[in-house]
Amino acid sequence: MSQPTYLDDGVHPRFSNLTEARLKGTIGVSGGVLYVSLDSAAASYGVIEAAGAFAPSVYVNDSSSTPQTLALRATATVNNTTLTAPSTGIYRMESTIEFATTPTNIVAQALLDLNAMVTQIQALTSSGGLSSTISNGQVIVPGVFDLTGASTASGTTTFDAAGDADAIFVVRVSGTMTFNAGNTHALANGAQACNIYWLLAGAASAGGGADLKGNIICIAGGMAPGGGLDLEGRLLSTSGALSLTGSTQVLPSGTPSTDLAIDLNLLAEFAYYTGVGTIADSTQAGGAGSVGSGSGGTITLGKQVGTIYTTTSVAMDVHFDVKVAGVTQPDCTRHFEGNLTTHGSSVILMCVASVNEGDTILTSFESTLGGVVIGNRGALVWRLA
Repeated sequence: MSQPTYLDDGVHPRFSNLTEARLKGTIGVSGGVLYVSLDSAAASYGVIEAAGAFAPSVYVNDSSSTPQTLALRATATVNNTTLTAPSTGIYRMESTIEFATTPTNIVAQALLDLNAMVTQIQALTSSGGLSSTISNGQVIVPGVFDLTGASTASGTTTFDAAGDADAIFVVRVSGTMTFNAGNTHALANGAQACNIYWLLAGAASAGGGADLKGNIICIAGGMAPGGGLDLEGRLLSTSGALSLTGSTQVLPSGTPSTDLAIDLNLLAEFAYYTGVGTIADSTQAGGAGSVGSGSGGTITLGKQVGTIYTTTSVAMDVHFDVKVAGVTQPDCTRHFEGNLTTHGSSVILMCVASVNEGDTILTSFESTLGGVVIGNRGALVWRLA
């Protein structure tokens, strides 16, 4: 058996071409390097190949058991899991984390999200006013427009994005809003229904045969569309009943633009939501998207495709991943979700990746639903080549 060289401390051996070792002795860390001190008198239990993949040093960071709490919709680095690569090479990375989640009440959180979105829209700088009577042929360009008092829309209303699929249209009405019978919303030049927002200070109503686009939000009041309403969008109210006689609805396609600070958050999955009130239509032709009432109001729908949330509906959704130089490693992610009232578990993340000298290796976590408390955790990386 070849004789080992020693670390700088002159005590712990550094094996370079070891082909056989007696597996009895001590293991420790000196100067960030894993060492093995073997008892030469011990019986031989096998062969350790120190050349090749197992020759490079092992780098270990300290573990921690100090609790770390993450609030809803926050992202953070798991404490005590950040390492810096000492040299360029191929590394194996492991993180072990114990955690517990506190779930979110869905309908209560939806109301918080709705109120926050209302505040965001109200804070937007106005692009100017529109007539409170939106007549046939009216073209609305991207921007934030205000209508004063009770308003109406008739005929065809066109939203023209001028070739910008991220264009956002906001119509703020200081009173009630009536979409007259047959009012049709047309999308032109890349406009998307997901980027249209109607913010109404009062209730909304729609005549028979209306074909509407966008997110219709009532601050004080509900909505009572007439028979035959078609909607690509959402009906949302902070306080008011939604009576949906004979309506059809689909969630808007596309991804909402981030050009303006408007966040749907949990409401992105909802078709109908009210903070206080009932949602009813026993003859509904059909719809797609979740439904909920923050007050626990009665929900009676015909053919809705989606989840109906009650005041006892809870959920959690948390993600863990390992990042190298800020880039998430695709084989080193875990996702936990469900409707459990409490959830305690552990996660082990393992992957192999090319790492450059000085790159930061860390474990991060994100909560999109519910709170997360991290318990015991630790991280280990070692260079394979």
